[in-house]
Amino acid sequence: MEANALLQEIAHARRAFIGTIARLDPAAVRRPLGPGRWSPLEYLEHLVRAEEATVWRMFGAVEEARAGGPAPEARRPDASIERIVDETWKEAEEAPPLAVPSLGGSAAYWTARLEAQQPIVSGLVDRLAEGELDGVAYLHPISGPFTLRQALQFIRFHLDRHREHIEEAPRDGRGGDA
Repeated sequence: MEANALLQEIAHARRAFIGTIARLDPAAVRRPLGPGRWSPLEYLEHLVRAEEATVWRMFGAVEEARAGGPAPEARRPDASIERIVDETWKEAEEAPPLAVPSLGGSAAYWTARLEAQQPIVSGLVDRLAEGELDGVAYLHPISGPFTLRQALQFIRFHLDRHREHIEEAPRDGRGGDA
């Protein structure tokens, strides 16, 4: 799959997640999905923080590779992101500290921040030279080295995963997997 198709998948997943948040009433946005679970607002903040860290690391990996610096090598460059996550994550994986929601605030603010990520991801892809999508890797904090292609697939996967968590949870706040 080429980079533009990956960007379209991310944009679709982003719109779907934002649509899910928009359909919730304000109280439901702030209500945890169950005991020990995050609220939709916290998932929204988490996605912004996680994606910013991912894209920041991707930009850095490209610059490091171009400068001839040390770079991780993707362990499974041909594996789907779903398979990598299945093989490397625990059942209820904890988010890295940088991606743990801690600020709270407005769903409108975090939604605007999530929307603002799309042109940044597009800008990264626009800057890639021939071969860098599959030839450059960055180190994911849980799953290890991903190619940039896999990292883009991960952004889409992550948006879809947490949208599904929210959509599958009963509206009374008691349900679903973490």
